[in-house]
Amino acid sequence: MDYDERKAPVLATSGTALAKVAEKDASADPGVESNARIVESRKELDIKDPHTEVLKAKYVKQVLDYSGKKNEAEFKIAYNPACEEAKLVSAVVVSKAGQRQEISTNEINVMDAGWNASAKRYTGGKILVANLPGVDIGSTIEVEYQITTRGKAFLSGFESFQTLDDLDRKTFRLTAPGDVRVQTFVSGPAGIVKQQTNPAPRAQVFQWQAENVKALPAEAQLPPEWVYMAGVEYFAGDLKSYLKELNEAMLDRSRKGSKAAVNARKLASQAKTKKEAVKAIRDFVAQSIRVAGPSFTELPLNELSVADTTLSDGYGHLADRAILLHSMLAAAGFQPEFVLASGLPAIEGITNVTASFPLPQNFQSPLVRIAVEDETYYLNDTDQYARLGSTPNDGHLAIALSDQAFEVVRAARDCRDKTETVYTLSLTDNGKTRVGISRQYYGGSYNTKNHYFSELPPEERKRF
Repeated sequence: MDYDERKAPVLATSGTALAKVAEKDASADPGVESNARIVESRKELDIKDPHTEVLKAKYVKQVLDYSGKKNEAEFKIAYNPACEEAKLVSAVVVSKAGQRQEISTNEINVMDAGWNASAKRYTGGKILVANLPGVDIGSTIEVEYQITTRGKAFLSGFESFQTLDDLDRKTFRLTAPGDVRVQTFVSGPAGIVKQQTNPAPRAQVFQWQAENVKALPAEAQLPPEWVYMAGVEYFAGDLKSYLKELNEAMLDRSRKGSKAAVNARKLASQAKTKKEAVKAIRDFVAQSIRVAGPSFTELPLNELSVADTTLSDGYGHLADRAILLHSMLAAAGFQPEFVLASGLPAIEGITNVTASFPLPQNFQSPLVRIAVEDETYYLNDTDQYARLGSTPNDGHLAIALSDQAFEVVRAARDCRDKTETVYTLSLTDNGKTRVGISRQYYGGSYNTKNHYFSELPPEERKRF
């Protein structure tokens, strides 16, 4: 489906495109012991325009064991004041005996995000922390909060109807003006989430609900939630408009790099080949600019920094580092392009969804792509120890910002991740055998080894 088409405000994919990815009978899964039980959860998302929304949420939970007591005794909301406001409306804890305790103001604090001190150029993130009073095994927690978002680059998200806790009942309601395009799809096993829609000309109303959903097991290194979990993915606005605005903003910041251009031309003049010039610029940025700050999607696009600012400050998030790389490569005579990489593998069950539904939150790794001597190189995801042409995003889906086309990131020739092992045997007449083992590392495997040995002290390296 082309994102410009407005044939229908809803894209329903509950059990068709995603069924092949996560098709299973929920009743056949073994039971998972839940630390708490969600008695009720209600969320109302009011979208004002493609950059503004208000989320009102309330949940009621019952603590079942000691782990649940530890997990639920503290309520946290992370937000960024540059485009978000968070407010705890109310919080009440009802003991097993029926005694009610309301939270007091001195139990509510706002803390700085962990990255603030290392990246003062950006608007600092905040964490609203509420210490709920009297939480114990058997008690019931009632929490109501609100998050207002303004000036966000895009509005999208995933509302889960399966969590690590048992769920009795949950309702998610989304409203939007009739002139704002809203796309949604229901994921997970069929039948868990029930959907009701009313796409009226003036006001659109979408509602989803689920009841008696068992807890999911806690697992690491999982795919995106919409691949396996029952929930609702939504996006408001136009993806092409967002990508165009992002590309224009990054190109504008890249052009403002006179100091960066001087450094780039100096590095290029000292290189014997174009490939060496690219590596020199890559290594300069890797050694001079540390990665710091939030993901660029957490901030408005007007907080993207110009190339010279990132150069003088010596730090930046991935988007600002990509802007600096782009500026320096352009000054050195190359034709760089911005590419948004993701962690999504290029397999049918994933590409079918990304081709038909906008998922900008999955594309948050800005890379810089250039072509040198009929070879394509991706920069901004490796350091000075990596072989030029290798990339940890090899095989991942990406979006080229210049034409908004989907592509698959590919490492250069002989730069893909692999390890080759060769065994040799030498036999003597008296039966003695000498075994030789030779290993050759490529791509990310080579980068890891090269990093290790390059920073190994001389004596330790000699002993190795």
